[in-house]
Amino acid sequence: MTKKPQIMTTTVGSYPVPDWLAALPSEQAVLDATSVVFNLQRRAGIDLPTDGELYRFDVNHPDTNGMIEYFIGPMEGIQTRLGRSVGEEFCRHAPMSFRRKPAGVVTGHWARADSIYSATVNALPV
Repeated sequence: MTKKPQIMTTTVGSYPVPDWLAALPSEQAVLDATSVVFNLQRRAGIDLPTDGELYRFDVNHPDTNGMIEYFIGPMEGIQTRLGRSVGEEFCRHAPMSFRRKPAGVVTGHWARADSIYSATVNALPV
């Protein structure tokens, strides 16, 4: 019988997103990437492997590894499920070409989403 180590090893933090996951993001690719991360750690002798924060990866926003969505999702006054017309308008603005769609739109009684969106886009450096 193999004796367990007295102090078990693990890792913390975010791991780099594999190029193939960022290039072709899908739910299956996230599962595959997570499996690869776990298996690499096991092969390296890590006792308690972690997913390297791949659980946050959003296939709709592979460019930010889901960080923006992870933090704004629980916030009130930010709409994260957006319709097609918002995405199409967003894509027409060249400074925003690094994202496929906006992470969210600020809403509420004090703000109209279209004016905040326009003000934000117009304030960006070109």
